Amino acid sequence: MHGLSIDTDLAFLVGRNLQAIAGDDYQMRLVFDEGVEITLECDCEIDGTRTPLPAQAQALSPFVGCSIRSHEHGGDGSVRLVFDRLGELTLLDANKEFESYNISWKGGTIVV
Repeated sequence: MHGLSIDTDLAFLVGRNLQAIAGDDYQMRLVFDEGVEITLECDCEIDGTRTPLPAQAQALSPFVGCSIRSHEHGGDGSVRLVFDRLGELTLLDANKEFESYNISWKGGTIVV
């Protein structure tokens, strides 16, 4: 939709612990501590495998209780989140015409 600037500071994500996942066929919500939430509205990549919305809850359920160790901008609107005990989740800017994901925290919201 708007893309993600490579200059966007996502340092606030590091150390956040995934506490819950909820979703349906159209949206997946990841709830972290400290009021951080990520909402997915398109496919994502889990450990390098492209995963459609309906399958994301099951694929991400083992990540509950894990914390984000690091993040990396892909330069194409994507963000790779590396979790401490499991693997990685890549947020994709899969549809340039519509919202793909958003990240919200106490300081604001980023819509991609």
